[in-house]
Amino acid sequence: MHNGFSKTLLDQVTSLETRIDAERALPAGLVRALHAEHAFRLLIPQAGGGVELPFPAYVGWVRELAARDASTAWCVNQAALIGTTTLWLEPEIVRKLWSDPEQCVANGPPLGAVLEPTDSGGIVDADWGFSSGCRHSRLMAGAVRRTSDQGWRMIFFPPASAQFIDDWDVAGLRGTASFRFGVRRLVVTEEMIANLADRPSFAVPITRLATGLSFAVSFASIALGVARRGLDYATQLAAGKNPVYARGALKDDGSAQRRLGELEARWRSIRAYLDDAVSSVWSEIQHQEAMTEAQRVAWRLCGTHVIREAVEVMQGGYQLCGSTGIYRTSELHRPWADMQVISQHVQGREQFYALGGRWLMGHPYEYGPLA
Repeated sequence: MHNGFSKTLLDQVTSLETRIDAERALPAGLVRALHAEHAFRLLIPQAGGGVELPFPAYVGWVRELAARDASTAWCVNQAALIGTTTLWLEPEIVRKLWSDPEQCVANGPPLGAVLEPTDSGGIVDADWGFSSGCRHSRLMAGAVRRTSDQGWRMIFFPPASAQFIDDWDVAGLRGTASFRFGVRRLVVTEEMIANLADRPSFAVPITRLATGLSFAVSFASIALGVARRGLDYATQLAAGKNPVYARGALKDDGSAQRRLGELEARWRSIRAYLDDAVSSVWSEIQHQEAMTEAQRVAWRLCGTHVIREAVEVMQGGYQLCGSTGIYRTSELHRPWADMQVISQHVQGREQFYALGGRWLMGHPYEYGPLA
């Protein structure tokens, strides 16, 4: 049983963060180290070839990884969670896929994706976006609409079958290499098409959670880790900085003291909120067939709020550092830039507060890919 990522791996991530950012990829040696600690299969059941780590523990692991490098944590989280969608394939296919010690799955939201059913499977024309981790993945996954009934299916295919478009010229999370990708007249066999509306082949707790909401709380935990790193640096800097044109050291400034205390309290509050929400639902889902609407609202609000609050904590730390933090050579620059990209992610949209509020006031729950 895993007790967390090893210190050796975490230190390796820290030592490679500049290279990860510059090359916009996880170096091959780091990918091997991640595979050695089963990072991409943490949520796959043991019977299918994985670790079967309890979800609350997993959320804590990716947070710790994010405090070292956000891109690495993002790639691990994307692959580990989307990898669970393979559990709707036939059991022998699942075991075959995860018998590969370097198995890793990447995907992206559909930008226009259709599947024409055939007797043996289907033919796909599709475009998807944001394929985080595609550079080191062995398998691609993509949601598609069947032309026969407009129902959604998940297809799996090798990266060599796709055309990738490198449009990932961004300020933060550069190492995720979240390229667009697409396929034209791709033939997919029936065994590589999954219907996530059916019962999974492996009936384990992780398959009872709504995938979009599992992403919400796990990405929120990554945001927490990034904010922790930024706040730690701001605290260290404030303790030793003598600002220009100030009467004394920053650590003796009452307004700076108050601001830092407030930021620390906000971070601890959202960490407690997230950990409680994740642990509560995980405990309850052991005895349920699926998430209830109340549980969905709990994770939808939690994921949204924690991401947005983590952004504010990071921004507060950045402001506390003054001009020291504006340089690319500053230790604050990379987590700050990563957080700017996280702040724009769909999982943190302000509109999700209204989704929860409407349900709380008695309106029907609004089901969707992220809810």
